[in-house]
Amino acid sequence: MRTITSIGLALGSAALPLPLASAQNPNTAITSTGQELTVEVDCPDAAPEGTGAVFVSAKATLGPAQQSPVNVVLVLDLSTTMGQGGNDIVAPAGVGPEDDINGDGAPGQVVDALIAGLLPFSQSLGSSPNVDVGIVWFSNSAFTVDMGPGAGTQSFLSPPNVDASSNGVPDIEDIVNSLDVTSVGQFTPQSSIFGTNYNAALAEMNALFAQQPAGETNVAFFMSDGKPNMGGPLTGPGTPLADAVAAGTIVNSFGFGTGAADLCQPGQPLDVLASSTGGTCTVAENPANLGSKLPNAISTELVRLELYVNQSLAATIFGPDPDELCLDDIDVTPFLQPGANLVEACAVTTDQTSVCATKDLQDTACKLLVGFQQTFVPLPSGDVLLLDDLWNVYEVTMSQVPTFAIPNDPAIVGLSVCFQVGMYNEVVFPDDPLQLSNGVCLTVGSGWTSYGSSADMDLWLSGPGHPGSTVTPGFSIAGMP
Repeated sequence: MRTITSIGLALGSAALPLPLASAQNPNTAITSTGQELTVEVDCPDAAPEGTGAVFVSAKATLGPAQQSPVNVVLVLDLSTTMGQGGNDIVAPAGVGPEDDINGDGAPGQVVDALIAGLLPFSQSLGSSPNVDVGIVWFSNSAFTVDMGPGAGTQSFLSPPNVDASSNGVPDIEDIVNSLDVTSVGQFTPQSSIFGTNYNAALAEMNALFAQQPAGETNVAFFMSDGKPNMGGPLTGPGTPLADAVAAGTIVNSFGFGTGAADLCQPGQPLDVLASSTGGTCTVAENPANLGSKLPNAISTELVRLELYVNQSLAATIFGPDPDELCLDDIDVTPFLQPGANLVEACAVTTDQTSVCATKDLQDTACKLLVGFQQTFVPLPSGDVLLLDDLWNVYEVTMSQVPTFAIPNDPAIVGLSVCFQVGMYNEVVFPDDPLQLSNGVCLTVGSGWTSYGSSADMDLWLSGPGHPGSTVTPGFSIAGMP
């Protein structure tokens, strides 16, 4: 066959591969813990001709926490209810001097439990130079904590375990150990009065994040033991929460104390903060449990990886896994349709972050032409169109063709119906995309006959061809299994 330069017939445009929506492969998302979740699909642009299997692979990878520049802000409720005592935080059993974590003489307060959880959490942030850490605390109003011993207010510290005070203890641990009810002792003492004002805390958080370079990931950990009792509604245009959403800030919320379960119920304050921003809401009714829950909040894990073809689930692999999930050599042949196919790989993490990579896959772009007249129209490619008076056009592959039912009506005996297969596939055959088979004419009641060349594509019919029976076209492509 010769390479064609123009077609000028409906066949050329009708048989072009159908475009799909713009595919995105690989694709990424940032988890609520600031990790990069990447999903990639590995599959051919076009399925091989013939009936061979089509294999697709997919991979989901989860980067380490804070792989790219991340700003972490702890937003801490230090209202008067944080002074409630009776919490057995560390061994031995019973509330004793060992539970006075901040050394203020009042052991077992909720604020002591918060400190016990924040210390390992801050240590889990490690020494990454890509992480800046700040702290906002609130009661009736909100304050940005001075994060270092230098002159003026240090809004952030980096790396998280820096010891600018040179006392052998990371500065963030000095700050955390100085937390108390309505006050912070380091590095600049601050104090307030009673009240729980979420909006003030969110506004201060937004202002703190705004100091950082644009384009970095902002993740907040918002911790409270009660509902807001001042500051106005949380949601709506112009609220600090709306500003956080617009800025792309992720807020992970934590409820602790006797009312924690209610705080994370759908529509409740801490749930609203998390669900509005793509974060998670975690319950720790016993404040002493914060020590185990908070350190795990800085990273997430892969839960599952799913492969879809044309929105049908083809394969799944489950985690949990902290780094990677793979689906290798999945045969998607049963899910393919003639022409355009959409392949999707979707991953989900423990914090419910999800992302899908998509890729277009063209199956054999053949057309079965059905008409009522024989003709002989040479095309510039050297192929010949062998039928006219077209009745219908079907998308087909060698393994997927329609079956035609012949009405059980003696009046149609002698009716002639002609078939020809055409293929226009620039992906598989870039040098000669147009190929046509021989023609086949069925005369109802008398059988079928072939005409024209079948050197490149051979077409035939199966079935007796009499009224009340069925006929099924079949075809092969030279050199293809």
